[in-house]
Amino acid sequence: MTSHPEGDALFSDLLDEPSRSPVPVVEVTRLRGLAKPHGQREVFTWPELATFLATPGPKPTDPKEPKLSGWSPATFTNDWRNKSNVETVTALGLDHDKGGLSLEALREIYEGKRALAHNTRRATPEAQRWRVVVAVSRPMTLDEHAIVWRHARDGLAERGVIIDEQTKDPSRFWFVPCVPVEGPFVSESLEGEPLDVDAILRDQAEADARAARAKPLPVDVSARPMSTSAAPSTDERSTIDRVTMATRRRRAAKYLERAEPSVSGEGGHNVAMRVVSAVVRGFALDEASALEVLSAWNARCEPSWTPQELRHKVDEAVRVGAMPFGALLLKSAGEPASPERKADPSPPARPATPAERVRALAKLGPVVRLPTGIPTFDRGCRGGVPAPRFVVLGGAPGAGKTTLATWLGWRWAKAGIPVAMLAVDEGPDGVLMRIAQLEGLEPAAIEERREDVLEELATRLDAAPLVIVDGDDAGGTVEGAAALLTDFPADLPRVLIIDSIQTVRATGTDGADSPRERIDAVVRAAKAARDGHALLVIATCELSRGAYRSRSAAEAINDLAAFKESGGIEYAAQTALVLRSVADAPNLVDVTVPKNRAYKRDPFRLRLDHRTTAFEEVEMAAEPLEGAKAEHKLGQVRRAIVDAVGSAELRSARAIVRAVRDAGHRLRDQDVFDVVRAMRGDGVLVREDDKAFRIVVATDGTEGEEDSDEA
Repeated sequence: MTSHPEGDALFSDLLDEPSRSPVPVVEVTRLRGLAKPHGQREVFTWPELATFLATPGPKPTDPKEPKLSGWSPATFTNDWRNKSNVETVTALGLDHDKGGLSLEALREIYEGKRALAHNTRRATPEAQRWRVVVAVSRPMTLDEHAIVWRHARDGLAERGVIIDEQTKDPSRFWFVPCVPVEGPFVSESLEGEPLDVDAILRDQAEADARAARAKPLPVDVSARPMSTSAAPSTDERSTIDRVTMATRRRRAAKYLERAEPSVSGEGGHNVAMRVVSAVVRGFALDEASALEVLSAWNARCEPSWTPQELRHKVDEAVRVGAMPFGALLLKSAGEPASPERKADPSPPARPATPAERVRALAKLGPVVRLPTGIPTFDRGCRGGVPAPRFVVLGGAPGAGKTTLATWLGWRWAKAGIPVAMLAVDEGPDGVLMRIAQLEGLEPAAIEERREDVLEELATRLDAAPLVIVDGDDAGGTVEGAAALLTDFPADLPRVLIIDSIQTVRATGTDGADSPRERIDAVVRAAKAARDGHALLVIATCELSRGAYRSRSAAEAINDLAAFKESGGIEYAAQTALVLRSVADAPNLVDVTVPKNRAYKRDPFRLRLDHRTTAFEEVEMAAEPLEGAKAEHKLGQVRRAIVDAVGSAELRSARAIVRAVRDAGHRLRDQDVFDVVRAMRGDGVLVREDDKAFRIVVATDGTEGEEDSDEA
């Protein structure tokens, strides 16, 4: 790397700013491994963090698969490392993997800033790789971190210094320092001022305000480059123009009286964007009017947004919001429907007769089923989940919903089934990491950006009909992701995966007055995708906290009621699966099937391989035959054995056990063995010579040793 001009330093425009305060304590999350997202919070002073990052672990014995723990300069809801769970970001992490920066060049780049740097395990004396942790004046929110990170990236880029774009994710797993595979470990503590978060935000807000003044808010949605909504008709635009700005402000203020306030740690950013989008776009307000009416609502938020944060959200709503401008004005204006919306005066068509409906089925061909690789569930669905269908995977954070959805999606895509994944909870990078693990590629190699491994992953992805849609993209809505699947032949089953119902966007979500209305809008969009494009729709959904904290069968009996926020999920889903982690067994997941319209609802247990993120079904333990329920349980086992013996020629006790298990009965193998032994002792179950077992019944119809016919 060539030397940089003297006197030029990173963020030089802020060096003259007085330090607002010393660097606060740095709260981080310590993690046991890359594939173990549940961590533990730890608080460092800046000198303690410097000591931690200057103390390397031993050289990895296998550089391709280092057994290293990690950390993240962020805190997470429930201490579960995931971008959607980020609560605060306490430092700015940057990686310099290209250019072979020397330590002297690094010192010059970060001159005047308080930072900690160390080389990484793949560094060599000839080509150093650096990880730099820059101090910040205060903890940042997820949105604030995005602004500060862009500020750092742009400032470095102006000087020809490139950082790894993946560091924009504040939930990124950072390996603890270790001795590089080649060469010595090097660390450096740089003295200076922390990055002034508020100054950076203020500068960004002023730049946004200048841009907004230079370009007034558009009234026609067709003018916004990232719009996914249709522009209003001429009549609708005329109606909007007749509403004075004072009336718009009054109606917006009334709307805000009922609007949900944002709460940090409870999806506050998403709530704020929905409310601001409704005010700015739904009521077609200019920036000054929007900020004026938002002030009372902002006072109810916890914590309140700063003026620059609100201005930034107003600008973001103009650029990427999905609600058409004036939509809420039209909704409240009470004007007659436009001609294309008027009811058809012609009499309704005669509904098809039952016989006509049956004959129409012949034109559709056989039901298409997609095997999931879960034997119990596939048997219950007569060979696999049918398509089209709307399936919901519910569970607590960390229960494995996204992992299961990704496993299914990649399994089908590899089989040639077109799959579109709308990835919001973990984002496209998280999905790609899971796919890499499913393909046996090492996560560490992906994180280190090894070109050979990345090319191998890209080659495998090119061979599969898989589309991953970022929820932040212009087309990152349920409707947009579903439309991408129309590029594939209609005679193929096609799959849309939504992760998750609580976080994705769809038509109507920006103007929703409550979480329930927002979720109902997503569910409507999912049903429309299923029906309009004949898609198999798989959606993840968070359960209400009371449901996933419960572990007793009595409390779990109404799993359908556990789906969070909205009963619309309960009624719209044709199949609902509820995932619950097994106590003291982090790799096991119990799955109940509270709803599976037209098919069986047998529960099952999955084992997750954390290394590959793949699932396999394992035997689900049942309660032993004891206690008050023993007699009822005994009857279940006896009936299952009688059914099995009457349905097939079985010549051994083990064959009977297998037949009972294959029939989907949730019974312990040992219990079946015990009852088979007892029935043989009672003469009820008999086997002569080399013949199959048979059941003997008495002449009065009860089981016994009397002469009888075969049952």
